[in-house]
Amino acid sequence: MRPPDSTVLSRKALIADDDARVRRLCRTVLEEEGYVVCEAADAEELLSLAMDNGLDVIIVDALLPGKDDPNVARCLRLTSVTGYTAIIMLIELDDALRFMGGLDGDVDDYLAKPIRPKELAARVRAVGPRSRGSGELHRCHALLGEHARVLTLLLDFSAVLAETEQLDRLVEETAVVTASLLSCRRVAIMLPGPDSTSLRIAGSVGIDSQTVANLTVPIGEGVSGRVYESGSRIVVNSVSEADPDEDVYDSRLYSNPPALAIPMLASEQTVGVLYLAERVGQDPFTDTELDYLNLLSNCAASAIQSVLTRRAREEAREAITVALASLAEHRDDDTGRHLQRMTGFCLILAEKLRTDSKYSKEIDSTFIDDLRLAAPLHDIGKVAIPDHILLKPGKLTANEMEIMRTHAAIGAETIRTARSRSPDSRFLAMAEDIAYGHHEWVDGSGYPRGIRGTAIPRSARIAALADVYDALTTRRVYKDAIPHAQAKSIIVDLSDRQFDPHIVEMFLASEDAFERLTDKLRDLVDADGNAAARVDSPSPLDIAAIDAKPTTTAPRDRLPIVLSGNTPKSTTSSRS
Repeated sequence: MRPPDSTVLSRKALIADDDARVRRLCRTVLEEEGYVVCEAADAEELLSLAMDNGLDVIIVDALLPGKDDPNVARCLRLTSVTGYTAIIMLIELDDALRFMGGLDGDVDDYLAKPIRPKELAARVRAVGPRSRGSGELHRCHALLGEHARVLTLLLDFSAVLAETEQLDRLVEETAVVTASLLSCRRVAIMLPGPDSTSLRIAGSVGIDSQTVANLTVPIGEGVSGRVYESGSRIVVNSVSEADPDEDVYDSRLYSNPPALAIPMLASEQTVGVLYLAERVGQDPFTDTELDYLNLLSNCAASAIQSVLTRRAREEAREAITVALASLAEHRDDDTGRHLQRMTGFCLILAEKLRTDSKYSKEIDSTFIDDLRLAAPLHDIGKVAIPDHILLKPGKLTANEMEIMRTHAAIGAETIRTARSRSPDSRFLAMAEDIAYGHHEWVDGSGYPRGIRGTAIPRSARIAALADVYDALTTRRVYKDAIPHAQAKSIIVDLSDRQFDPHIVEMFLASEDAFERLTDKLRDLVDADGNAAARVDSPSPLDIAAIDAKPTTTAPRDRLPIVLSGNTPKSTTSSRS
């Protein structure tokens, strides 16, 4: 037997056979292959253990007591937990023909008894990685599909926010979209009453008219009153988490957990409380769902505040765009204020191009406004990249790099899906161009399509330089930062190869502005040298207004960049 492979030490396997000697033999082989092993003696025990252990491989006897023929494998295939788990069926040699005909895709492989250890080890090595890859691909596609659904839902909602002047319609639409987003039968939008000492229901779904008319929650009391006062959400996912004494007001809004109250924040001010209850299926709220809800809640809060203060409705639409982009980025802690800086660099380049008579007709105020909204969405496809690749601290393997590169096409497809619901949206058309084209090279050697020159949209050529400059001058988990002068030299060397030479000229003409913006939006760094969370960052909607005059800043450490590969292309093929 070979020594355990360090890459599978955390893998889990289940052996199901009513013969203890068979289980013991299989356990010995699998443990030497680096698997953590559990055992089942009958079908009932098998199905129970399979639901709770996050298995990678299941080895099951074809005649396991409790189930006949391959039906136990079919039961495993029909569950979301084990649908992509590798299954090896053990059969008696005399029964091989009878059972092989019944596999029909429910079983990945079979092994005849008596078991030969080397053969078992070889079968496990063959089916284990393949099934893990299928499961991971399925999960990525499911995540992408859910993200596309949320993106479409929020973009439709943004159109309502942009055109709605009436508070009543705004809160009702918010309640309806929230109910759809998280499958809740009851939703309430709680806003301060005229005296500003209590909350009342301003919009709702599934709540009777008497409760809407009469429910008043003092600020600081009950669940919603405490959420409004503290600015912190309260999640009640089970009966044990509920406090009957504190729920005296809010108990009229729900009968059974899960329930959730979240503050509606705009400009660091609590505008109201979004209350959800009576969830279909009674599933607990997940962290990803809370991320989605935070986006919707805060964008709705911005719109409500705008209505109440008669501000422009367009701010809410812009807030949704930036928030959606941040959702794609938030898994990668090292990117810090990347979105703000990268968008700012794009605007600097566009404004400089606008002063050139050759581009003044193409690059006008409309182009720049669309670029301001579109640039933050350049890496939205990262939502489908697995964490072990996106967050890997070391150099990516060739296979991992290929997976990483899919984010460009995935991002474009995600935005295209949203565009089908908003075909007249200019900034979404530009966002699709940028997502698809910001890793293309002007000499045709980029990805994902290998297009060249002016076939690459101008917005994507602008974003390509801005994105690479920020990747070079910012510390990431897989490299150190380099100083401006070195980044400038790399970009100039790649003019007319990776970058549009005209855009490189605009970069050289505005490099002081690049340095000032980098200093103003430099990532906060924690004690371990990692980029800190994106808190108290300047709004990306204001970054174009940075003072053009030179600024004096304290000297900053200049760390040499750690490059992977020997060519300029590998230098700038970052994960940003």
